[in-house]
Amino acid sequence: MSVYSSRHHKGSSYYISSVFLSILLWGGYAIFSQHAVSFSHFELPLLFVLLVVQVLMQTAILRRYIPMPPQGDGLSAYLLVLFVSTNPVFYHLDISVVSSFFIAYSLFALFYVYHTDYSAIAVSTSGFLIGVASVLWLPNILFLPIWIWSLYTLRSFHLRSVLAMLVGVFSAWWIAIPIFFFTDSWGILTHGVKDLVAIRPFWEELDLKNITILSGFIMQPVIMILLMLWALQTLKMDYWRLKMRVRSNMSCLMNVALMSVLLYIIMGKESVPLLYSAALPISILFAQAISYLHKKHRVIITNVLTVVMVAVFLLIFLL
Repeated sequence: MSVYSSRHHKGSSYYISSVFLSILLWGGYAIFSQHAVSFSHFELPLLFVLLVVQVLMQTAILRRYIPMPPQGDGLSAYLLVLFVSTNPVFYHLDISVVSSFFIAYSLFALFYVYHTDYSAIAVSTSGFLIGVASVLWLPNILFLPIWIWSLYTLRSFHLRSVLAMLVGVFSAWWIAIPIFFFTDSWGILTHGVKDLVAIRPFWEELDLKNITILSGFIMQPVIMILLMLWALQTLKMDYWRLKMRVRSNMSCLMNVALMSVLLYIIMGKESVPLLYSAALPISILFAQAISYLHKKHRVIITNVLTVVMVAVFLLIFLL
């Protein structure tokens, strides 16, 4: 049996669990939630397709750029499905949530630029995707400094790569502005501007009488922050034993996760889509942190996390 097939086989149970979990939560929400009746017929399916694409993209990142134990990619896919499927905010087709897909794809494109002088196409593509994400939801432009810093961690930081990144961002806006003008779609831009300036720390959103606020905006972010901090603490000793390229890729994931969570803490409820952007790197980091544990401990941690996050999610229906 090849290494690839062995890796796929050992992680298959997590992929199967991801399918059942997503069907249970997404199907249950579509059937029983009072909010789902106001959705169009294509809203939930489209959001679910975006989640599936995210899982496939994450699996491709892991198998090519970040070595993990055989079950690691399946475990990270399961965690990504868990993070996204247990937040009621992500069941609404908002342009800001859709923009998170372009953040993830931009990160994937950025991994191509490691330590090469011929990375202008990959860098400009990554910049263009950041530009598209910021056009759809303006606060995403705050990721641009992190992307430029990531060029340094990927050992590709020089004037030409920075200019390529900025040209990519500028190109997206160059295309978008005429579209806004001729279609009179300025509402997308004004929505992003309002969210960008509506800075209100997330703890001010705490409202024990509104269980949706409590579960979607408060509880899950706290859980994700704790998981990220624990993963970073656990991985810090193994980090310096990794090859330079793997360390650079890991640094990019850490930067995106930390930036997403930091912006959420500063901006509050309006920045909930940033948790979607944080879900991919945090699921990878946490999966890597626990995949080296004994199988029994790994199963216990995964099951406890699943029960807690699903229980928080179900509070919406019970209260």
